[in-house]
Amino acid sequence: MIKNNPVLELKGLQKIFFPGTVNQRHILKNIDLKVYPGEFISIIGNNGAGKSTLINAIAGALKVDKGEIEILGQTITKTNIRKRANWIARVFQDPKLGTADQLSVYENMVLADDKQLSDYFKGYDNTKKRTQFASRLAALDMGIEAHIDTPVKYLSGGQRQALSLLMAIIRKPQLLLLDEHTAALDPKTSQTVMELTAQLIEQERLTALMITHDIDDALAYGNRLIMVQDGQIKLDVQGAEKAHLLKADLIKMFAI
Repeated sequence: MIKNNPVLELKGLQKIFFPGTVNQRHILKNIDLKVYPGEFISIIGNNGAGKSTLINAIAGALKVDKGEIEILGQTITKTNIRKRANWIARVFQDPKLGTADQLSVYENMVLADDKQLSDYFKGYDNTKKRTQFASRLAALDMGIEAHIDTPVKYLSGGQRQALSLLMAIIRKPQLLLLDEHTAALDPKTSQTVMELTAQLIEQERLTALMITHDIDDALAYGNRLIMVQDGQIKLDVQGAEKAHLLKADLIKMFAI
């Protein structure tokens, strides 16, 4: 892979919770990271290692204490979460967080496609858009296109998460954040959504960071793997080095 300028660059990120108290926790410890166009990075680590804190900091849901965050060379460290949505899309662990319960599949996709629409959009219809959306839903091969006018709350967890994923990438973000997005699904559905994720990332040529607790998924998907341990990047491998990693190797590293 030819490495151009990074899509994302983290410089010396620090985050301390409850500073100066007996509960002080230094979660991120001088994190440096460059993410290049087209990279699909799996992020693993123990509970409390700092994975979610790292993703929240990148998304803008959490302010860092020190360090810089850059997207395409532009510093966004102090940019709010709403403005960061111009570059960054996110799929959460809970399928309910990525969609609006009471709105139909079509209405959810309209909002994802055009965030400038006001609250008066309900009832908005566009035959061309509807056809485009139905085609994209059909490509997911999960039967969602048959429920395009159904409120999202009636979809299965897997269908809803697949819809969340499609909504997140509909405007082709510079960076896709996947926050344990299959963890709440049963094993079979999780596998289906993971395969769909990899397919869409490749087709759309997206750059993605994926937190996962599933070591098998971390090894099977993506072209780069990072292990976060005690607030630091302990392992960063890609290409042939990642391909030759064994599950047993990673499990041993968790214990160190």
